[in-house]
Amino acid sequence: MGQTENIGRLIKIASNKLTTSLNYYGKQHDLTSTQMSIIDFIMNHPNKEILQSDIEKEFNIKRSTTTNLLKRMESKGLLKKVNSTHDKRQKKIIIADKATNLSNHIAQHLKGQEKLLTKDFDDEEIQLIISFLKKIINKEAK
Repeated sequence: MGQTENIGRLIKIASNKLTTSLNYYGKQHDLTSTQMSIIDFIMNHPNKEILQSDIEKEFNIKRSTTTNLLKRMESKGLLKKVNSTHDKRQKKIIIADKATNLSNHIAQHLKGQEKLLTKDFDDEEIQLIISFLKKIINKEAK
């Protein structure tokens, strides 16, 4: 079976389009797409102590990148780092009031983006896309 399209290039183009769209929305709140995703991730885990390592794993980003990202978010008043209740060597990440106030807008926008992404696919196709992307992500992680 011949492959006529480059899958990696298509994934990159799709990723760029999504990031551009999210950044356009986030700009009005002085947020990047990644910052919005982190706020949404933390808000969706209200009963879990979120550490920097959780963010690294969830978004598959390096420790140094995460450190810089969280520092910028902290300087913008979006989050705070406090001592972990389980391990005093660790800092848990908590959302500051500024980000809490934006979180519903962010969640609604992300849901809207998801609807746009999936509107032309039926449930079976969506599950196939998710399965394919997870396989690619897991293969790249090795």
